[in-house]
Amino acid sequence: MRRKLTIAMLLSLSASSLQALALGVGEAAVNSPLNAPLRATIPLTDTSGLDPELLRVSVAEPREFESAGLIRSPLAASVRAAVQVREGQLVVDLITERAVREPWLDLMLSFEWPGGRQLREVTLLLDPPDYDQLPVLVGLSSAAPAATAARSAADPVRESPSRTAPAQSQDAQSGDPAWVNSGDTLWAVAGRLRPDSGISMDQMMVALVEANPDVFPSGNINAMRAGHALVVPSRDAIMARSSQQAGDVVQAMNQAWASRGSGAPARVPLGTSGLAIAEAAAGEPADAVSESEPEREVTSGDEAVATDVAAVAEEAPEPRLTLLSDADLAAEAVSAEQSDEGGAGGGETEASTPSEADPVSPGPQLDPEVLALLDAEALVPQSEAQRLASLERRWLESRSALEAVQAERDALQEELGGLR
Repeated sequence: MRRKLTIAMLLSLSASSLQALALGVGEAAVNSPLNAPLRATIPLTDTSGLDPELLRVSVAEPREFESAGLIRSPLAASVRAAVQVREGQLVVDLITERAVREPWLDLMLSFEWPGGRQLREVTLLLDPPDYDQLPVLVGLSSAAPAATAARSAADPVRESPSRTAPAQSQDAQSGDPAWVNSGDTLWAVAGRLRPDSGISMDQMMVALVEANPDVFPSGNINAMRAGHALVVPSRDAIMARSSQQAGDVVQAMNQAWASRGSGAPARVPLGTSGLAIAEAAAGEPADAVSESEPEREVTSGDEAVATDVAAVAEEAPEPRLTLLSDADLAAEAVSAEQSDEGGAGGGETEASTPSEADPVSPGPQLDPEVLALLDAEALVPQSEAQRLASLERRWLESRSALEAVQAERDALQEELGGLR
């Protein structure tokens, strides 16, 4: 009798252990376009021994969204999940009554069954209407000439481009390194396509985003559509921005993605680097020093200095830098001296004549005592090279201050990352 009870307990434990196994959640298939009610299907795997009637799928609670760094938007809360059996496989249908206005939707789904529960984050990407009629993207790069030549020779020229070409898709999926498979990350694709180690991963990723706007509808490295062959830019296009500039762009994209909430992330200009972001944070115009092109070395020649200073002066706002002539300085000194004398005499001053107030009009001769009070350098005429050197010095000081702001920003970001 005791042996029978032991066998019965083992059988019951084995049956319950099947249900305690974690569910496998496959890739979501979105069947509805943008600006339409959601219709999506998620296949489930590892469901052996699980009764579909006992499986409950729903949108997770707000605190569970928050713990995962997501926002439970009203649209996400309105998603209805239903477990169905199709062709012998369990699937979850996701449906909304409201139209989805954003190109993606982040969800946290709760799967519950007897003896088990798990949470899974799901991101649904929605294509715009009539997206199926767009032509296939073909990779054109010197990085993979053999694959491109083989694909061009195998596929005849089509009179009407179609996005669903079986030969093209099978060939790309089987061997094309530029093909984006389901589950691929941009980091992995960039690693396959990077010509050599002389190009950083950040440079490669930013160049791919720039060359494939249809695959990255939001212009962000974190939202890439699968099922496309990427257009691979040339080496010159990849090296158009330095590794530091590309790193600043990637960092800005990650920040925009983390703070996007339930909507689309803020679009980051691909020519904007960390220094430009720091200038914007400090209230300085970002175009005062362009980071979209490589930095130029400051030469010792007067001509190179004049070129750099002229570029800064053209791009800076009007009131940012004002140069006073020798006559202006002299007129201001006379006015200040007269004000001091009037104050000492009990506040009685004579009104200055128009010729005295006008800095352009010839003024009276300066008293020697006034000249002694003034800075001698202010009245000594400076050469053009000296003035340009002074402007260059001020520009370098401003740039050093901006770099300090950037370093402080990076330190704060690292500290925030540690707190998260």
